[in-house]
Order: sequence, then structure tokens, then C-alpha cells
Amino acid sequence: MVAAAAVAVVGFTAGHGDSHTTASGGVHVPAPPVKSAPPAPTAAPTPNSAPSAGSLVDDSALPTLVPRIAQVSRVMGSAAMEPIDKLNGPGMFADKANPAECAGAILPAAATTYSGSGARSTYVQALHDQDPSTPITVFNAVTTFMTESAAAAFVNQQPSTWQGCQAGPIVLDPDKDKPLTWTIRNVAQRDNMLSANTSLGGAPATCQRVMTAKRNVVIDVTACSGNPGDSGVALASMIAERMGQPA
Repeated sequence: MVAAAAVAVVGFTAGHGDSHTTASGGVHVPAPPVKSAPPAPTAAPTPNSAPSAGSLVDDSALPTLVPRIAQVSRVMGSAAMEPIDKLNGPGMFADKANPAECAGAILPAAATTYSGSGARSTYVQALHDQDPSTPITVFNAVTTFMTESAAAAFVNQQPSTWQGCQAGPIVLDPDKDKPLTWTIRNVAQRDNMLSANTSLGGAPATCQRVMTAKRNVVIDVTACSGNPGDSGVALASMIAERMGQPA
């Protein structure tokens, strides 16, 4: 299971040898726990190694679906991005939320959201800008299901939940010493892309949340920056294209 992710988004830098994580606004919060034997960060393989069009995606192919780091950097307008070692790799995020059903509206690959859904395996590409003062963070998560219809059904269940989460603040990790209060707005569905804007109170950036399904894979993206625009949609589309055709 991948470590808690809430402190890594929107201007939070994970690690750098410190025992804590510091928001660019000066708020000191606990760093996420270290994964046991975290995988070494690697660039995504070339498109030729991605699954062939029309076939179901095997769990082992998930790392081939995420974009190259240089591609993500271009989409986000970053000079250079790098993996967040404690969060990059297989598994889901353990963050809890209040209301509980809203964890997945804020964070991709939220274990509480996927629990009981039939999700099989998850890989997360977690990146942030190499410059700690630049609040650019991306999570590209891909999760396999047994069938294409199961992946689509999971995505189709999310719009009503996300819309309901617009009613009030969402507190991530409410049991921690310094919980984080988020809001979600502008929930919309364009074609088969579910999107929304999320923001953390007092943070220097906002995020675009995007979820879609392609074949038997759920694509679950958060793209955060000073002006994210449709960067999350662009990244989700890149991932879908690696499975044969645009979402």
C-alpha cells in the first residue's frame, strides 16, 4: 500500500531528507510514512511497449501506461519534474476523509473509494516540480479491473458522489494533528471524462481532478499548479491513447 498522499499535493514537498513536510505557505505538517522497499523511479517505457489495442490490460502493464516525465512537465508548464519517491509506485493511498465518501473526490487512487469495487491492481506516477518553490504536483493513477464494463461502472458511480461533496468542506486525514481542509467545485462530465476543480485552503495552487475508463483500466488523475486549466484532462487523454485510441 502506498503511503498517505494528502501532504504531497498543492505545494507540499515530500521528503528531501527531512522528517516533516512543509507547505510553501509555511504550514508544518507530518511527512507521509515511508513505503517498505519503495521501487526506484523509472521513466515510462516507449509507446511500443504499451498494450496492443483492443486487448484487456494486464496488471504488469500498468507502469507502461503513464506518460514520460518530460511529457508531464510540458503539459504542466514545468521546467523539470521528478518522482515523489515515497508515493510513486504500486498501490493505493491510505488517506481518510470526512465525509468518508469524499476521499476519492480529492485524491486519486484513494483506497477507501476503490474498496469493494473489484479493483485489481494500481500503479501511481507521483511527480512534483524539482524547484520546491514551484507548486506543481501530478498524480497519474491507473487501476485494472477484471472487465471493461467493471471499470466503466466504477467511473459511472463517481459523478453523483463528487457532486454531493461540493456541499461543504472535505477534511483529509481528520485523525491527524494537522488535518487538511479541501473544497471541490465545477464537477462536470464531458463525453466520458469526469472532471472537477479542487483546492486546499491557503495553498498557492489549485488542482484539476479527472477520472475516466479505457478498456479495463480506470484512469485517475490530479494535476495541481497555479493555473491547472485542463492539464488533468490532457494527462488522462495521454494515458488513454497508450491503450490504442483516445478516450
